[in-house]
Amino acid sequence: MQVFADVGAVDVLTDYFKSGVDFTLQLFTDNASPARGDTNASRTVPDATGGYADKTLTVAGATVSDPAIPQVAWAQQVFTFTGAIQGAGTIYGYQILRGTTLITQELLAVPFTPANNGDHIDITPIIQLGNGDPAA
Repeated sequence: MQVFADVGAVDVLTDYFKSGVDFTLQLFTDNASPARGDTNASRTVPDATGGYADKTLTVAGATVSDPAIPQVAWAQQVFTFTGAIQGAGTIYGYQILRGTTLITQELLAVPFTPANNGDHIDITPIIQLGNGDPAA
């Protein structure tokens, strides 16, 4: 389940659809469920070992599918590794930031552990706004 951080909710409503506002897609190595009180410092992002690098998501590259369901989607983002990453070594999820403000984060359905040159994980960032918290 995707969880919006309280600190990023205002940014989503005021800036998400403005032209020229970029977002950052990061992978994280913490095996912990996202929480509304999280910030960008709540997760551990891999360092540059193993070829890891954040991805920039531009508003110009986003599409809005159905005005009745506020949803923004970007093209699939491919993280290609040159080998293992240091630290925990396993990717458990991703987060989207605006500057240093956490907007949203989500755990992967299946954790991913890069080990070899050419290993990759594909993420298609989709943000869908709704009315209140989803049913548990």
